[in-house]
Amino acid sequence: MAALIISISNIDGNLIPAPYQGTFNGLSILEKLRGKTIMFVGDSLSKNQCLSLLCMIHSFVPSASYVVKIKGAEGITTYNFTEIENLFDDMDYRVKVVYHHSLYLVDIVREKIGRVLKLDSITSGKLWLDADYLLPLGRLFTRGVNGLMPTWIQLNPSGNSWGEPKAHNCLGQTEPVPGTTYPGATLAALTVLKNELKYIKKPVTLLDITNLSLLRKDGHLSKYGLGGGTGMDCSHRCLAGVPDTWNVLLYHFFD
Repeated sequence: MAALIISISNIDGNLIPAPYQGTFNGLSILEKLRGKTIMFVGDSLSKNQCLSLLCMIHSFVPSASYVVKIKGAEGITTYNFTEIENLFDDMDYRVKVVYHHSLYLVDIVREKIGRVLKLDSITSGKLWLDADYLLPLGRLFTRGVNGLMPTWIQLNPSGNSWGEPKAHNCLGQTEPVPGTTYPGATLAALTVLKNELKYIKKPVTLLDITNLSLLRKDGHLSKYGLGGGTGMDCSHRCLAGVPDTWNVLLYHFFD
C-alpha cells in the first residue's frame, strides 16, 4: 500500500505541500472490482478522470495485460484488464474500465430550430445497463429563467471568487486557494442536486469533489492545454493532479 499525495504539483511542476494524504493501490482496486465494470459517462472531464484511473492502476501494476476496444459510433472506449503477470499466481481479473462520451448525458435531437436538448430523454442509457458502477461526470451547467435557459452555461473560475479580482481565469495560477474552504459563493446547482437525491428511490452515492477541486485553481491545463498559447483551458485538469484525488476517494468508496 502506498501513500499518494493529493496535491501533487501545479502547472509549473512545483511540489505543493498536501494537507491530506490518501492511500491507493492499483492491484487492490483490481481485486475489489474483479469481474465488474466501472463506467465513466460524460464529456472530456469524465475522460480526464477515466484516464487518471488507468494511469494510476498502470503505475502500480505495469505488467497488467489489457485490451482496448473502441466503438466509435457509440462513443465507447473499453479497457479490459485481464491477466497480471510476474505474480506468484497469474490472475484474470476481468475488470472493465469504460468511458462513454456523452456531452450532456441527455439526448440531443435535430429540429427545425436546430439542435435541441431533450432533458427528459436518455436513450443512450441502454448502453449503461451492464455497468456495475456508473459515474456520470462533466462540466457544471446551470439553468435559469424559470428553470430553463435556451443554452446551458459553463461556469469558469474567476479571481473574484478567491479574492484576486485581477485574475480573470486560471492563467498564471501556481498555488491553491489558501485554507480548506472555498471563499466563493455556494454553487446553487450543487444544492439542488443534493436535495433531488433525497427523492431518488434507487441507491445513489454523491462523491462530492466540489470544494477540494475549487481550491486547486492552479491545477488546470491553462495555456498548456489544447490550442497552446492561443487558447485557455480552465476546465480540464493536469495529470497527475486533481483527478487522481477524485480516484483516491473513489478507491475508498469500494471498501
